[in-house]
Amino acid sequence: MSKLLVPFNFDQLGDPREYRPPAERVIEGDVVCRNWDIDSAKDGKVRAGVFAFQLLGRDQLAHARER
Repeated sequence: MSKLLVPFNFDQLGDPREYRPPAERVIEGDVVCRNWDIDSAKDGKVRAGVFAFQLLGRDQLAHARER
């Protein structure tokens, strides 16, 4: 039987690969993406990991509207 799940600890991810998407793909703001690669297939076609992004220059990403 193959092992389908790869367990990992969020506290031990190490340093991320940080990058900005191409300007033509950004709708608004200054986006910074971070990626932590956890595992990949032997052929490199499939990767697993953790992805995060931050929209710089904004105080809030979501807020409740007052009625």
